[in-house]
Amino acid sequence: MKVLAMLSALLSATIWLTAQNEAPLWPILTQVKGGEPLPGTKSLTREGDISRQLVDANERFLDKQIAAAAEKRSAFWNRNHSSPEAYAKSVEPNRQRLIEMLGLHRDERTEEVTLKWSGSVGDPHTPVIPGASVVKVRWRAFGGVHGRGLLLEHLHLQSTHGPGPIPADIIAIPDADQAPINLTFPGDNNETSSFVLDLALAKCRVVVPALISREENRWTLTNREWLHRSAFMQGRTMTTYELQKIFALVDALIASRPDDEKDRPIGIIGHGEGGWLAMLAAAVDPRIDVCLSSGSFGPREDLWQGPVERNIFGLLTEFGDAEIASLIHPRVFQAVGGREPDWSYRTNEQGKLDLALKYTGKKGKPSIYPEPTNALFKAEFDRFQNLIGNPDGSSSTATYQTSAPAITAQDIGKFLQALGVGEGKPIEPFSAHSSELANLQAERFSFDEAEQIAEIERHNQLLLVEAAQVRTEYFKDLKTDSLENFENTIEPYREKFRTEVIGDFELPFASLNAHSRPYEEGPKTISYEVTLNVFDDDSGDPVIAYGVDTLNIGGTNYNSTVQIRRDSEGNINDIDGTPLNDVIIGDNTNNYIRPDAGTDFIDGIANVAVEDQYWTPRDYLRFEGVNFERAEFNAVQVVVNAD
Repeated sequence: MKVLAMLSALLSATIWLTAQNEAPLWPILTQVKGGEPLPGTKSLTREGDISRQLVDANERFLDKQIAAAAEKRSAFWNRNHSSPEAYAKSVEPNRQRLIEMLGLHRDERTEEVTLKWSGSVGDPHTPVIPGASVVKVRWRAFGGVHGRGLLLEHLHLQSTHGPGPIPADIIAIPDADQAPINLTFPGDNNETSSFVLDLALAKCRVVVPALISREENRWTLTNREWLHRSAFMQGRTMTTYELQKIFALVDALIASRPDDEKDRPIGIIGHGEGGWLAMLAAAVDPRIDVCLSSGSFGPREDLWQGPVERNIFGLLTEFGDAEIASLIHPRVFQAVGGREPDWSYRTNEQGKLDLALKYTGKKGKPSIYPEPTNALFKAEFDRFQNLIGNPDGSSSTATYQTSAPAITAQDIGKFLQALGVGEGKPIEPFSAHSSELANLQAERFSFDEAEQIAEIERHNQLLLVEAAQVRTEYFKDLKTDSLENFENTIEPYREKFRTEVIGDFELPFASLNAHSRPYEEGPKTISYEVTLNVFDDDSGDPVIAYGVDTLNIGGTNYNSTVQIRRDSEGNINDIDGTPLNDVIIGDNTNNYIRPDAGTDFIDGIANVAVEDQYWTPRDYLRFEGVNFERAEFNAVQVVVNAD
């Protein structure tokens, strides 16, 4: 709004000055019709909005690159199917690369993790349904960030409260817009069934962690995108943080087992965002024995359309969903499709991403939750079967099911059977009268999301504080004692910056094929529209660069470089060979400024103060548009020679 107000005021001032027959203080530019292109370029004949054409060409190019990446992924893998142990060992390098892509190596988890009852009323094991209890718990994950969730236990088979072992520990992850209490007691209008209660009544210990929601905040961003943005610039994502909480929860579940149940299996199950996290967690952590992913598995090539927190740099070069799931093998992976969360952000009336050029009032990335058809879901699962050496689908470690609603009694029966609980038959789902559910006092089991958001905000802010020290440590092998040593040690840093920060398609650049045409002209300048080819395309639709090149056609060239010489003690002896007392600094228009005029320009290089702006000591200082006592320099560059 401030920019619009300034432009409006500028336009009003121009109109008023024109009416007064007075020239404005700023240059007036006029559009040029016709004219010759810049020397060495061809005439630009493109019509329409070239900047829009550039974006469209880039989109077509990126779609082709994503498709090409899927075809080239096999080059990153060297699977050994001779035995389960050999297979797990052969994919370990890929698992480590996935860990690095996710940023999971950056934050250390707490060594000793325990589940602590949080906000309980009375006895924490007071039953809320016949035979089972629900209690709020929390655990420390990393730094000052904690996980929170609901713990469900079968009252008469808790190893610490009664006879008999607990057959399995299970982590049940809801979708991001589903509170733990709503996954536990879904009611009649929910995407998922009451499978959490079913698991608890099957005598398993179940924890339902709370995720950060997609609720919009006061900045018109979702809470997840708000936290993701600052995390992403520091090598992490919102997915990273959710996974760290899950792994810390696995630590806590294992640590709380009695000595005679150390081998108790661990299962993970999730729907929507929970299904995505469940698959990633099982792919990364071999301690998870069985994984069921619902409402998430499918082709990942449309990742760019999804929530921004799923933006994982470089993921699609090596991993689609089939590749991620293949890291779980020979452990059990089960995929359930057919119903995905109904969520979108900044979509138009047709339900497509809102890519309008005008500002819509919302600041976040337009996003839509992927909804693969049953055919696409099955095709991706078949690809997974081929990757694990099970093309005929005979392996008992991999099953898929399309079902609605998500996660049926049949799905839970197979999940429990894989954990060694039951015979794989559909279990009898929990049923309770709505009046009983209404009496559960859901607010008793809610979590303060603001507190969870604040923890991650503080963590991100602390990372910013520590970033300078981290960079210093990272660059410790860079030699700066000579130009030769610098050139010999800088290349690995450049390569990492090129491939892992900026990104590189590893494609040859096209010939420039430069085109130009006159665009606007002012009293002393003329501007040209210029296009350059960047990448060639077989269809004749190259990726282009487009911009405006402004040239000076009259007046003064305000660029000057002077050299300052110092003695062995750092004192300035001369500037461009002239003794200090006689030196003047100026440009080629004979406008000069002596060192003693205004601020101490020369000796003050350590702390130059000009128009309330300060510079710190450097060998190269550039002052843009600085007004001195008798001169106005567009650019003065001071080059320090430390002889």
